[in-house]
Amino acid sequence: MGLATDNFLKQSFAFGEWLLQGDGVLLRNGKVVHLPPKELQVLRLLLDCAGRLVTKDHLLDRVWAGSDAAEESLTRCIYALRKLLGAERGYIATVYGKGYRFTGVVAALVSPPVEAPTGPSLAVMPFRQADERLSSSLQEATIRQLKTAFDGTLRILPAALTMAGAGAIDTRQLMERLAPDYYLSGRLQACGDQLELSVELIRGHGHHLVYGPMTVKGTSEEVLGSMVSMVARHLPQVRPAADGCSSYPVALAFLQGMHGLQRHTVQSVREALLYFRQCLQMDASYVPPWWGVADAYLALSLLGAIDQQSAIGNARDALARALELEPGNREALARLALVTSLQGCDDAAQVLFQRCLAGSERADIHYLQGWHYWAGGHDERALACLEAALRQDPGAIAAQLMRIRIVFARDPWAALAMTRDVLEAQADEHPLLGDQYAVIQAHCAQLVSPPGISAGRQPD
Repeated sequence: MGLATDNFLKQSFAFGEWLLQGDGVLLRNGKVVHLPPKELQVLRLLLDCAGRLVTKDHLLDRVWAGSDAAEESLTRCIYALRKLLGAERGYIATVYGKGYRFTGVVAALVSPPVEAPTGPSLAVMPFRQADERLSSSLQEATIRQLKTAFDGTLRILPAALTMAGAGAIDTRQLMERLAPDYYLSGRLQACGDQLELSVELIRGHGHHLVYGPMTVKGTSEEVLGSMVSMVARHLPQVRPAADGCSSYPVALAFLQGMHGLQRHTVQSVREALLYFRQCLQMDASYVPPWWGVADAYLALSLLGAIDQQSAIGNARDALARALELEPGNREALARLALVTSLQGCDDAAQVLFQRCLAGSERADIHYLQGWHYWAGGHDERALACLEAALRQDPGAIAAQLMRIRIVFARDPWAALAMTRDVLEAQADEHPLLGDQYAVIQAHCAQLVSPPGISAGRQPD
């Protein structure tokens, strides 16, 4: 078996402060870090399957193809990678007897297109509005967004070619001269930071209406997202450009958002929401930040920072956008399953969870399913899911906190011991865990001592 395909070798991956470029250069905070060839190949394979098990046999076949390398060679590679990336970060988990799993959040970056785009052509006309600067700005943003979303399957005409298209008569004449397959034309109004756009998708030949007029109200980000979705739905030849994000700044914003979610405090989750929104301002066609927004709202409701109904509504809106862009996205479907559960549709939620977990052992999906069972009053099932999540990601604070809350309702002393064990295993004490430990300790102090412990003595 060969090492990898050309596309695989060109793929770039960002995680934490690291960037592995498609040319094999590893950067940490922008500085080059040397990585031997075998370690590079193993890291690339782990990153490409982030969150999933990569078997020892697969790694040996791909990296040491044609040789009689023993497992010791792979073990040395993994040891070197852990030391380089920071063993305390726990990026590479061992699945004993099977292989390894990369546990960190990874953003795959899109490789620049090598060939000219194919498929239908599309022109975006200047939107009719009294403020020419606003109209031009939205036109250019729409072109950038469509190119990001569909580069390679849709040919976008540059804005400079359509500058003369002011007014209905000029538009028709200009379109007949440029002869695009389709064009977008619309009327724009602004009220503060909110826009109202009425837009139509029109066939270039004969100027027949394909879809519209569609009226969109909201921020510029929301208006852009709606136009991208309209093009995706009504031009069947068009496909998303790639699964990865469009640039390193987009990946960095996403990774910072995920770090805030994992930290799981009210402040960190609020900051995560800002990072995800920043990410979407740069590239609204990138799916992961949309389900990241849903995660942030749901986490804020769990932390008591916003009411659950508002969180569910905002999360559902974000997930709808994610699934418009990628209907089968596993992460978005898992979060939709939880939202469905919290709205009282347990059976439908369970079907979605089973679909998301089929063939995939992901800590976040097990955690979401645990939340689903806990909300439905099935504590034993919830604990089983949370244990599965923590086997995949022992540092998952949200799963630890939820597990302790469930155990506390049944056995405060067991919850106290569990919290103490988690705190002792942490390098830095998490503020919510510390607060929770103090609350449980105070509660236990008012109870009769548990069996085997004298009334005047509590557990250490």
